[in-house]
Amino acid sequence: MIVNFAGTGNVSKFFAKILSDDFDIRYVISRKREKAEAFVKWLGKGQGISYEDLSALEGIVFVFVPDRYIKQVYDVLKEKAKAGTVFIHASGYLPSSIFHDADSKGWGRASLHPNFSFSDFQKALERRRDIIFGIEGNGLGIESCIKIVNSISGKYVVIPEDKKPYYHLAAVVAANFLVGLAYLSKRLYEISGVESIPTLHLMETTVENMKKIGIEKALTGPVARGEKEIIRKEGEIFEKVFPEYVDLYWSMVKVLKEVKKHGCH
Repeated sequence: MIVNFAGTGNVSKFFAKILSDDFDIRYVISRKREKAEAFVKWLGKGQGISYEDLSALEGIVFVFVPDRYIKQVYDVLKEKAKAGTVFIHASGYLPSSIFHDADSKGWGRASLHPNFSFSDFQKALERRRDIIFGIEGNGLGIESCIKIVNSISGKYVVIPEDKKPYYHLAAVVAANFLVGLAYLSKRLYEISGVESIPTLHLMETTVENMKKIGIEKALTGPVARGEKEIIRKEGEIFEKVFPEYVDLYWSMVKVLKEVKKHGCH
């Protein structure tokens, strides 16, 4: 199966590196031909070209560019697409219908979102078998995505188009909010005179517990024990250190009370 890449970032590199053994890497396309050529030289396969160089497209076209450019890039690429072409983007938020006329032209369309952080490219390669992908699209698009995922991890979920924003927000809460909470914890440890290492160690052990016994049953601490006075006093400390985020503390207390309630069942 022929695959092409529009975009030369880490996501393109990840998919190209893994798929290069089982798929025919045809074109790597970039606004700057030099970037595409450097990508191809690194990969050892394919042809690096600019959008102006493109004469025809077939097979799978990965549009791995920032969300705000996906439609713009698609509108350029579709002019060169042959019958049966499949357009795939990796946005967790945007639906595949951003490829707005794919259905009427008989093309495949899909979003293939890796539920994984690509801030560390090498780590992503090492953990490829653990990655779960969120797939959304039309019939041909979903079918193509499943073939791709089976070459990477074999793990995926199919998402209804109207539920994609909820899916993406879930990923944001799990990955990005976690970084924010880790930062606040690090600040507090530093004030206490302790190195920031305990933050990540504690998070790691908590994740291990959630995997083993479930999210709701993994709750520990003052809320789990119903220690109202400690919760109140630590709320005062939190407000002193982070006055602009004090609502966050009390909102999280409410969330943890809900977690406790469900963990008891």
